[in-house]
Amino acid sequence: MVKRNQKTLHRQIEFQTMSTKAISCFEQTEKTRNRLTHRTVEIFAPPSNIDSRWVGVRSIIKIFRWGTRGNHNYESDSATYYISSLPPTSSRIPQGIRRHWGIENRLHWVKDVVIKEDTSPQLHGKASTNISLIKSWVINLLRVHGFDSMTEAISKLSHNLPLLLSFCH
Repeated sequence: MVKRNQKTLHRQIEFQTMSTKAISCFEQTEKTRNRLTHRTVEIFAPPSNIDSRWVGVRSIIKIFRWGTRGNHNYESDSATYYISSLPPTSSRIPQGIRRHWGIENRLHWVKDVVIKEDTSPQLHGKASTNISLIKSWVINLLRVHGFDSMTEAISKLSHNLPLLLSFCH
């Protein structure tokens, strides 16, 4: 995924997707629980002037989402961009991105939102890397012990030392 903090690459991709025609386009509809999501996945050739650090990029992907959550319609406020080493005609691109979202939702979102990793004060030396590894280990440990919700796990374990120590057996 190309985020806005990669300013040059993000701008190049935005320009490329606005100024050229997509090579491939996929439409997807997914229904889960109370959510119906439609996605348009457009795949482009990479810009000719792409930075040399991105050697091997063969595809630029633009995704736009809209749908309903409960009784409310929603539309994503902006496109989401990805780069890929797969050719622009590959039918594997949409599935690969969908799998990436699964990882993003089960790990990175939990670390960013629930555990607030981005606001962690440990910034010196290897502290932030070490703390991040410990947090990933704890998330995995909680999932192995049946917790799907990290918020629920934190709530149940925060004042229950015997339950927490039972993980050690």
